[in-house]
Amino acid sequence: FDYAGRSLDSYAGRLTWNPSANWSMSGSFAYLRSPEGLSPDESQHRIGASAMYARAMADGGSLAFTAVYGANRHAGESHVEPSYLAEANVDFRARHSAFGRFESVRKDAADLALPSGGAVASTNITELVLGYVYDVNTTGPLRVGVGLRGSINIIPGSLETRYGSRTPSGIALFMRIRPATMAAM
Repeated sequence: FDYAGRSLDSYAGRLTWNPSANWSMSGSFAYLRSPEGLSPDESQHRIGASAMYARAMADGGSLAFTAVYGANRHAGESHVEPSYLAEANVDFRARHSAFGRFESVRKDAADLALPSGGAVASTNITELVLGYVYDVNTTGPLRVGVGLRGSINIIPGSLETRYGSRTPSGIALFMRIRPATMAAM
């Protein structure tokens, strides 16, 4: 840590509750003094809440789901920039994984590298992702998988000219390598 010219000037707290072996819930609050190097005079308040659920399935697979809410409020401002996330993963039949993700964030024009004072002061950006991974091997110290991931983003009409579409999308073919012990979790 480099505290040269700085003091411990921020604080945060988190509460976590695990009502069962399958559930975990958490909430947090933080005050961050000058967290961004590009805006050193700007401080933030940050809140967050999450719920996670996981369970084993009968075929030796697993199901996991997470929902997260977070928001930043810049000091001296009344509006918040909320974000929402929900994602799920299911592993089944020893080799197969399917996953999905929904994410929506509210961002100011400066965060999107848009000119301030322009047509867009702040906006919501949303992304939807679906994917699948097939594990090529099931023995040995490493588990290797081949996957396919598709995404679609939803942006407001005011940004369509910058991106060429209100629904920029993409597809990716990928390889995943992980320790076999992680695959068993």
